[in-house]
Formats: sequence, structure tokens, C-alpha cells
Amino acid sequence: CLSAQFFGVYLGLFICNTVKQYVQSSIITKLMAIFEAGQKTVMFAPMLSILCWATRMRALQLAKAEDGTIPTTAGPPYWAQDCMYLATWSVLIQLTMAMIIPALSGEDIEMDENGCVKTPKNMNPIVTMAFEGIRYASLASMYGGSTAVVVSMFLMTP
Repeated sequence: CLSAQFFGVYLGLFICNTVKQYVQSSIITKLMAIFEAGQKTVMFAPMLSILCWATRMRALQLAKAEDGTIPTTAGPPYWAQDCMYLATWSVLIQLTMAMIIPALSGEDIEMDENGCVKTPKNMNPIVTMAFEGIRYASLASMYGGSTAVVVSMFLMTP
């Protein structure tokens, strides 16, 4: 899921960039801005993928029997796997929020100093608060999930 998000956003961005070289259109410019907003969000995907992979490898290392075999039920604890899913889904929700806000607004997309999409000023305040709340809740769940996965690497026992 993380690699599909990462490569999907970059593929869309590169396709829009290529089309823009040959066709000057405001739709292509808007699509490029939407994919650039998503680009900042999926920067967590490679790091999160490696974290989940390393946790799985650590669990398999600890589960290895003396004869060198690894049981089929070996893996990280269930709560750590749930935290991996939580962090992965959080990145998808952040990506969706980062791409929906620019798509729904009719004005140019502005970014803050951290690379996050600024909510347009002409949107309904209730919708703005809902989108911001979802985005920040998913950010907190991504950090919480990835922190729990790191903790699970140290708490795993053979």
C-alpha cells in the first residue's frame, strides 16, 4: 500500500510534467499542484516501509529455531502489526486530505514552511475545521503507530 501511494503520486506528477511540456493548460497546472501537495505527504512512505520490514525481520530473527527453521506463525506481536496498519492507513488518509483540499478549492494552492497544504481562505469554516482535524488526527496516529512499532522491536522476546 505504501509503495503504491508513493509511486502513484510520483507517476502522476511525472506524467503531468511531461504533458505540460507539450500542452499548456490550466487543468494540467492544477493537477501538478495537486500531485505536488501529495508528494510532500508520501515522503513518509519509504521510511515507514523500512521500519515495518525491519520489525518483521527482527521478529523472524528472534523466532529462528536451533536447527535454522523459522515457524510459520513467526512475526511481530499482533499489537505491533496493528500499529503498522494504523501508520500505513494514516499516510493514506493524509494523502487523501492533502489532495482533496486543493482539488475542491478554486484558488491557487499555497504551502506552509513545512510543505503542508494551507487550507484556502474561501472554504466553509466547518469544512475547513473538519479537514484539518482529520489531517492532524491522522498525523498523530502515524507518529503514534510508528513509535509503537519501534518500541515493539525492543520489547520482542524469543
